[in-house]
Amino acid sequence: MSYISIDAVLSLIAVMALMLAFFYVLNKYKSKFIFQQGADLSIKSQLSLGHRQRLVLVEVKETTLLLAVSHDSTTVLATWPDPQKSS
Repeated sequence: MSYISIDAVLSLIAVMALMLAFFYVLNKYKSKFIFQQGADLSIKSQLSLGHRQRLVLVEVKETTLLLAVSHDSTTVLATWPDPQKSS
């Protein structure tokens, strides 16, 4: 029988802990990495409606969109210009 040394097991546990910590931080702060403040597209608000359904309020340049998003489709429910930016 072959035995795995305690050093190998501890090293494996340390690497797994570092990976979990990295993915936790990445998941928590992903919006700061993906979306920039000066971008023309921004998500203003989200509301979960169910397991894979949500309403999303999106601002694109001078237009605001209300989207219904599900696992297989996206539908525009409403569109209106932003009065503060269009004047």
